[in-house]
Amino acid sequence: MCGLTRDSVPKPVAPASIGNEKRKRRYMPKRVDKNHKEIVTALRGHPGVTLFSTAALGKGIPDICIGYRSFNILCEIKGPKGRLNPVQTEWHLRWTGAPVVILRTVDDVAVLIETLDTYYKEMGRTIADALTEEEHDR
Repeated sequence: MCGLTRDSVPKPVAPASIGNEKRKRRYMPKRVDKNHKEIVTALRGHPGVTLFSTAALGKGIPDICIGYRSFNILCEIKGPKGRLNPVQTEWHLRWTGAPVVILRTVDDVAVLIETLDTYYKEMGRTIADALTEEEHDR
C-alpha cells in the first residue's frame, strides 16, 4: 500500500474568488482588444504571413506570433490609446529575443510588412537559406 488513508488525503478547497478573501490580481484577465480581429485579418491577408494567437495565454505574453520571410515577430495588439499593463511591461523588458512590436491599426501592419520586406531585401539571403545551402553542400 502507499500509506494513504481517507483522513490523509487533502480536502478540496474552494477557489479564492468564491470566498470573501481578496487576492491581489497578478495579471490582467485574458481578453483581446477590440481591434484584434481586424489586425489579425489584415496580417493573414498578406501572402507569406503565418500567424498564431497567443492572447489566451495572458501573463504578459504578447498577443500574436508572426512568421514572415524567415522572421519571427512577437506582437502586442493595443487600441489607439492602449498601454501596456505592468505585467506586460515586465515581460517585454525581460524578453531577450527581438523587441516586441506593438500594433494599433491596420496601417501599422502595412508598415511592419514593408519594414520586414526591406530587411529581407537588404540581407540578400536569409540565415535559413544559408544553413540550407551548407547542409546541401555536405
